[in-house]
Amino acid sequence: MLISITYCQCCNYRPIATKLAMDLKMELECESEYVIGNNGAFEVSRDGELIFSKQKLSRWPKKGEILGILKGELVSNPDQ
Repeated sequence: MLISITYCQCCNYRPIATKLAMDLKMELECESEYVIGNNGAFEVSRDGELIFSKQKLSRWPKKGEILGILKGELVSNPDQ
């Protein structure tokens, strides 16, 4: 499983992306890659499939939301 975290460098979202990657590594033992984005981006993809988009949802992920999606406990719908 390849997790990609796209974050806005201008908005200084790297620490949030780093924390998420650390949490995923601890819980799922998976590595994450970082992708520099812009315009307030904070998106998470699994194997190339977008599972969360701050821009599309107009919100940050809730605590445990990304992990829940990756574990199959929550449904991913980045367009709503």
